[in-house]
Amino acid sequence: MTKKRIISTILFLSLIFASPSVVFADETQTLCPSNIDPDSYECVEYLRKQSASLKQEVDNISKQLKNEEYQQLTLQEKIAYLKDQIEQSEKVIQSLQVEITANDKEIKLLEKDIKEKEDNISILKQEMDVLSESVNKRISESYKYSFLDTFEILLDMKNISSALRKAKYLAATREKDKQYLQNYSEKATELKKQEQELEQNKAKLQIKRNNTEEEKIKLAENQKELDAQKSERENLLAQSKIKQAELLAEMVQKRAQQAAVDAKILEYINAHMGEMINEGPVPRGGLIGYLDSGVGTCGFSSGPHLHFGISASKTGQYFYANVPIWSNGFLTWNGIGTAYDWDGTTPPQPASSGSYLMPLTGSVVVTQNVHEGDPYNYHATDLVRADYYSTGGAAVVAAASGTLYRYSECGQGYVIIDHNNGYRTIYLHLKIQ
Repeated sequence: MTKKRIISTILFLSLIFASPSVVFADETQTLCPSNIDPDSYECVEYLRKQSASLKQEVDNISKQLKNEEYQQLTLQEKIAYLKDQIEQSEKVIQSLQVEITANDKEIKLLEKDIKEKEDNISILKQEMDVLSESVNKRISESYKYSFLDTFEILLDMKNISSALRKAKYLAATREKDKQYLQNYSEKATELKKQEQELEQNKAKLQIKRNNTEEEKIKLAENQKELDAQKSERENLLAQSKIKQAELLAEMVQKRAQQAAVDAKILEYINAHMGEMINEGPVPRGGLIGYLDSGVGTCGFSSGPHLHFGISASKTGQYFYANVPIWSNGFLTWNGIGTAYDWDGTTPPQPASSGSYLMPLTGSVVVTQNVHEGDPYNYHATDLVRADYYSTGGAAVVAAASGTLYRYSECGQGYVIIDHNNGYRTIYLHLKIQ
């Protein structure tokens, strides 16, 4: 296990065991509020909502954890890529350093060559100076005789032998001067050529050296930027791991809370599931029956569901659902628009308790709200559990306290509760007890 993973594990465990909420020192978080009888279905309903809320929180945390894992994977890949880029950059910089060293050696060799050429040029200049002096001397001497021809020289001489020697010397001197002039011209040309080559070599080498230095500087700047990006990614990765540890600790806490809530629900169910009220006074949240799973034939157009309505008129077995459930706040409408039928095109709408307790236990959705063509039940609503499959056999409770009357029809039972304040509620599609 790497050092980073050990640190992350220690941090995660410390967050879990250091969190007091995991121990549930404040047990009121898992119990019903003081205004709700802890030994009632209303309390069970409250706990179920709390359990569902905690489950949702756990699911949300789980999604956040997956997101953090994805981000960490992405960051790790980016860090690995940046490390590779930095290594490649370092190799190129090392290669450039070798090239710069080679250039320095080449410069030293060229400087040596330049020194030799400069020495040669100096010698050439000296030779040219000697040649120039000799040529000038010869030219001056030749100039004196340039206007005399051979016959005039003979007349000027006292004897023929001396004259011949003078003429021969003059001819040889002129020929030698021509050679001196030609040699001087060649050396001057060579000198100019060597000087040009030296300047060109110096310029080329300097350009090459400058380019190499510039490339080295650019690579160093790029490496610095890569190091900064890598450091930033590593910092983000460390923060993500800290957040991941916090989320894991929070998930452990929420799951422990949910387990405590579910244990309370199970405790109540085990103690009270057989205490259904058949007739007479019933408290708010009192158990009044269970939904039929399909044995009867009354109005099962959409499968098992609770048909619930409120009436402000009539008495006895007859019922007229003439009170709007949602606009008057008896139950809370959490959806958008109106659910006419659960036909595959209209999504179920979530609902919860208002001034009345939600009559169907568990997480509830509305599948039909407007019963068109049925004036007696136009304002009634059809309720199922959110997962639908647990609706058959689900517990039904009194939305408010009152007097319970039980009836049966077409293989199913139903209950009417008179709340003794001008309102009555009806609960249809129950099992016959």
